[in-house]
Amino acid sequence: MISQTLERRQVVDFTTYTFVDELTLLSHTPKEKSKDYLVVEPFDDKVWALCFLTAVLTLTFLQVINSLDTNIKFSVLQSK
Repeated sequence: MISQTLERRQVVDFTTYTFVDELTLLSHTPKEKSKDYLVVEPFDDKVWALCFLTAVLTLTFLQVINSLDTNIKFSVLQSK
């Protein structure tokens, strides 16, 4: 708030009181949500489906790579 001085009174009309405050927002308190699905809730069903599909494909790919690697090692050992 600006204080009134003699110089300011000569320039500004202080008869109307003006109050300046920070902007305030009021709203209702949100309802408390169930904590049962707290981890699942942030993502849509499509995102969870894609995560599951990615995990299945990744595990399948790693299993194929692991079996190929085992077959190669086994065939190298047999040839010696």
